[in-house]
Amino acid sequence: VAVSKTHHWEAATIAIVVSSFAFFLLLVTSITTYMLIYKGGLDKARNACFLSFFGARCNIWANQFCRYLLLCCYNPCEFQILDLVMNDEARQTAKRIMKLNEGKGPDPGGVCWLGDSEFTFWHNLREDMKPFHPNNFNAGFGGSRVCDIARNIDIICFDFDPDTVILHAAGNDFDFAFKTLTIEALKVRLMDLFRAIDSHPSVKRIGYFLSSRRPTYTDEKWDFMIRVHAFMIEAIEESELKDRVKVFDLRYMVHPLDDFYHDRSHLNDQGHGRKAKELLRLLQETWPPA
Repeated sequence: VAVSKTHHWEAATIAIVVSSFAFFLLLVTSITTYMLIYKGGLDKARNACFLSFFGARCNIWANQFCRYLLLCCYNPCEFQILDLVMNDEARQTAKRIMKLNEGKGPDPGGVCWLGDSEFTFWHNLREDMKPFHPNNFNAGFGGSRVCDIARNIDIICFDFDPDTVILHAAGNDFDFAFKTLTIEALKVRLMDLFRAIDSHPSVKRIGYFLSSRRPTYTDEKWDFMIRVHAFMIEAIEESELKDRVKVFDLRYMVHPLDDFYHDRSHLNDQGHGRKAKELLRLLQETWPPA
């Protein structure tokens, strides 16, 4: 009887291990498939229902899952897979920037649009912003947190000696922080980033761009972002950056759903065009053409 029970326990253990491994493989395969579809299919009608249902949240879950996996199973030197992913995204962005001007990169003295997917999906940014400045380059890379931007700022921005840097950041910090990130900690990161930008010798003007709420934002996320913005505006006003950093606030804008891709999180070309008109007006009022 004892031997029989032992065999039953061994069989049950093997079944649990095999089932868990199969579930793990299925989960990884599903997440990888979704990330590939999401990256290349935002504007593809064939993926409309799928993307509309899951939206950007599945990408966030995928990255969080990978981070949890590494933290639980193998974490040498606090290794983070998300850091590697974002570093690669930054390198790809740097390569795209270098293709400008027949492979010479943007001329010095341009406008660096630095940030996350708010800029990544703004395909017509350079044309839309020409009335403000003839030399714009898009240094946005999707999913980036403040630390990712700071870590890669040389290759996507400073190496091209911009005259003006306009920053949009921090939304992804909330998404990837598992609700452990405090507003004070994020404020410190942003202020350090602004000071790094201000210290670069070519930079004469700095913009802090605040975008509008997206349909997929929860009340919790939007409340967090509003409080971050308020803390940041106050911190800038009370610091040596008061006369250096200008705030461009478009949070009042309400975009119709037709302005978004199927994920209801990222603006499409029409939505960016609508945003560009408002932003252009604010830029020209704050920094009138010479």
